[in-house]
Amino acid sequence: MKRKITLVCSLVVMGSLAIGCGADQMDLTNLTDADSSAVRNNDDFCQEDGINCDEGKPERVPVCKAQGTRGEGWYWADTNEVIKYELCSRDTEPDCAMIGTRSEGWYSDYGLITWDQCHAKVRVSLYGEACGGSIGFTCFEDHDLYCQGMPMGTGLVGGTGTCRAIGFCEVSEDCMVEGNRWERPACEGYARCIEHSCNWVCSELEPTAWSWTTVLSDEAESEHPYASYTDQTWTVTREGAVKMKLNLTIDTEYGYDWVIVWGDGEEAAQWLSGNLEDVWTEEFEGNTLHVSLYSDHSIENWGVKVEAVSYYERLPQGSCNVSEDCSGGTSCNPNHCINPFAPCYGECN
Repeated sequence: MKRKITLVCSLVVMGSLAIGCGADQMDLTNLTDADSSAVRNNDDFCQEDGINCDEGKPERVPVCKAQGTRGEGWYWADTNEVIKYELCSRDTEPDCAMIGTRSEGWYSDYGLITWDQCHAKVRVSLYGEACGGSIGFTCFEDHDLYCQGMPMGTGLVGGTGTCRAIGFCEVSEDCMVEGNRWERPACEGYARCIEHSCNWVCSELEPTAWSWTTVLSDEAESEHPYASYTDQTWTVTREGAVKMKLNLTIDTEYGYDWVIVWGDGEEAAQWLSGNLEDVWTEEFEGNTLHVSLYSDHSIENWGVKVEAVSYYERLPQGSCNVSEDCSGGTSCNPNHCINPFAPCYGECN
């Protein structure tokens, strides 16, 4: 009958090394290097008798072995390779310490056992690493991190996010996630994410909906046709906006004359060229967008015009753009406005 032999203890007898395992004992005095390697690696004793050697395999953590012998010291649990010889039986279990520094590793009560990127072994994540109940990892609190991107709501469990600095946000909901303990003033109000930073708006009223508001624009328009060597920039701003996009009409010499759109955030600029009608730009963070027209020395076309501006804002109390902005079973009734260049909010009723 083939079997799996597990070696768990050792002792020295009259100058010859022996390993005792329960009632069995193996004399290792005359083992070759290959035999010794086989003893150190218990997986080599896995035989074809239905035993799964990977099942229950120890993690790669230091353990104190060979206590009371000349071989006493710290060994890797998964391979039985020696890390360092020392009297370790007096120690408690080793700790993964100095996490996130160059000195991260396993430590005993008396100092360093070995350097190792061990934080994953203790289910801890650092900045930019995955976290959440679905994978069982928490962010390292000593670095003032929280798990951004987790679901909100009482009783919700699981989910996967990313460890970010406290106070960081991508959407306003991130500012209310458990663990994002950024400093807030002592007033009633609501959280707002501005340029990836959580802010608190004091208000006695219930927070209103966030919505895209779109208006016509006459703020940015080139000459028609534009001149050679044009280098002109316009700026479009909407107070209270956290995201913006523009509707453009463009007619430039394709590949040579360019319209460039960018914001004040970290997003890359958008380059546009050719004949484009009713085209929307990408969304940009913030409340300001810039539009530039650059041309070379020849072929002057019609140019560029910003036709409309759409911006993401918190609506005034009781206002709406669509029925999804209303609550409590109410719907949005549109108003008929005269000025198409100003917001024309509806009313929730």
